[in-house]
Amino acid sequence: MSSAIIDRSGNTNMPFTFLLGLGAFSVGILWMVDVDKSRIECRSYLEGEATKMYSMTDSSLGSASSTWRREAEDSHQADGAVVDKD
Repeated sequence: MSSAIIDRSGNTNMPFTFLLGLGAFSVGILWMVDVDKSRIECRSYLEGEATKMYSMTDSSLGSASSTWRREAEDSHQADGAVVDKD
């Protein structure tokens, strides 16, 4: 990609401008990610996979997971966000 930019523009510094724009675009996308919601969804997914793979029940997953989920949802609601309770 850099070679094509250099060949087309004739300037060896133009690929850096392209990379700066690409990086700024990526930061903009990452800025929109809700980390707390992602943690809750990831935890639920992993618990579901553990239940499927190892035939575990909710009680064998431990009370720590439900306590963690409750605390995460409470802190997320304190921020004014709406949390889906599946």
